Amino acid sequence: MGENEKAKIACIVFVYSNGELIKLLKERGRALRLGNTKKVQQTEEKISKLMKEERWKFIRPVAAFVTFQE
Repeated sequence: MGENEKAKIACIVFVYSNGELIKLLKERGRALRLGNTKKVQQTEEKISKLMKEERWKFIRPVAAFVTFQE
């Protein structure tokens, strides 16, 4: 690519630090599938607490994968 040419971006995918949230969402899904309403409620409380205390982790990207057309 020459000095005066501009790179064209095809796709950008952002990465977030949300592993703990995903783990809780999977846990809630398992409890729902099994019909364990007590476990669903407990997990919902954990998710709510996590969202209140660490929301910034889930909305601020920590990395990005950029794909260029050429």
